[in-house]
Amino acid sequence: MQSKNLLINFLFLCLIASCATKEEIKRRESIDRLTSDMSGQQRVTKSLLLKLQNIENNLGMVSGQIEETQHSQEVTEQNTIDDLKKRVDSIETENKKFITDTNAEISKIYTELKEQKEFLNKVLSEVKSLAKEENQTPSLFKLSIKNYQRKNYKEAKNQFLEIVNDLKPHRLNQRDQALIFHNLAMTFFIENDFKNSQIYFSKLFTNYEKSPLNSSGLYHLGLTFKKQNKTKEAKEMWTVLMSKYPKSRFTKMAQKEIQQK
Repeated sequence: MQSKNLLINFLFLCLIASCATKEEIKRRESIDRLTSDMSGQQRVTKSLLLKLQNIENNLGMVSGQIEETQHSQEVTEQNTIDDLKKRVDSIETENKKFITDTNAEISKIYTELKEQKEFLNKVLSEVKSLAKEENQTPSLFKLSIKNYQRKNYKEAKNQFLEIVNDLKPHRLNQRDQALIFHNLAMTFFIENDFKNSQIYFSKLFTNYEKSPLNSSGLYHLGLTFKKQNKTKEAKEMWTVLMSKYPKSRFTKMAQKEIQQK
């Protein structure tokens, strides 16, 4: 009986041992599979890591190339901008010089045109004035002067007398009035009418004191006195002449007359 229990216990132990071995085998197989799966996953992870690293490297290279390209592009663009600015500055400088030169040339042309216009206007004015004078009847003043210059003294004297008897209608300026009195006195002097000559030479000196014709008037006034043997009065006239007109040619003539005495 005891031997039978021992046998049963042995078999039971063997059975347990057998079961334990199967479980162990299953566990080991599970472990092996897990190990194999882990190894596969590690390989996949490692592969993924390598790919990621390659991607990162490639990204770094691409990023560097992009930065380098951007920098190169920026430098190129800046150089292009600088070059364009230089060209623009050069064009502006040339344009300013052109404008300045052009304005100077225009100003010069404008000045010349203005001068030419003024000259033409002056010429046209003179031509119109001459044409107007030619179309008009000569004034008594002009006729009297022409007769005097042509030595038509008698006719000139009558015209001079008509003018001096009423100066206002003839509208003569001071110079022309003085000329009328001087020439009238000279016509009387030429005719040896010394008294009338004295009258109009005196009026010339009295009424037109600033007229340069008084140098001739005083000289001939002195001669009228000389012709009448009034030596003292003649010398007085010539002294006034020398005092007022020391550089006149009539002063030299008067000095010769005085020296003859």
